[in-house]
Amino acid sequence: MNGKVYYAGSTSLVAADMLRLMLKEAPWMVLLTFVAVTLLMWLNFRTPRWTMLALLPLVVGVLWMLLVMELLGMKLNFYNMVVLPAVLGIGNDAGAHLVHRYRERGPGSIMQVLRSTGEHVTMASLTTMMGFAGLLLSFHPGLRSIGELAVVGIGTTLLAALVFLPALIQWLEDREKRPAPEPEAAPTTSLSK
Repeated sequence: MNGKVYYAGSTSLVAADMLRLMLKEAPWMVLLTFVAVTLLMWLNFRTPRWTMLALLPLVVGVLWMLLVMELLGMKLNFYNMVVLPAVLGIGNDAGAHLVHRYRERGPGSIMQVLRSTGEHVTMASLTTMMGFAGLLLSFHPGLRSIGELAVVGIGTTLLAALVFLPALIQWLEDREKRPAPEPEAAPTTSLSK
């Protein structure tokens, strides 16, 4: 009427804008976190082989996390999306520490590495999971979902580091020890009828 523009404002509108922003930027947030973790692993190990070995438990663990979420009917929501970068950061620790120790000890030492460093990374992950597990007792569904996703994510990345990574390392060792196959003699064929 008098040329002024009025904007509607309420808690619901602000929350809706925040949710829209989170849904739009969450994939980028997770991707950038993964790129940062990958870059740090590269700077740490300086070779593609060791960098990939350190990152594989994280990738496998996150895939297992998504599988468990699907099986349990868990969904990403406004609240639990904030824990995904933490799962990536914390979930990478076990693989990085195990690969470091294995590099120090050398081939044939994976069981020793699991007994020493494996115990330490297990305790570190379990104490972090217990901290997040406190949110499982929350009456607020959003806070409870943060605890659920953190416990599942950190648990699956730990499991991948303690089961998948050692199995892969042992398989790589066995493959390198295997003697090369001897070339086969060319088959002889008779051209006469």
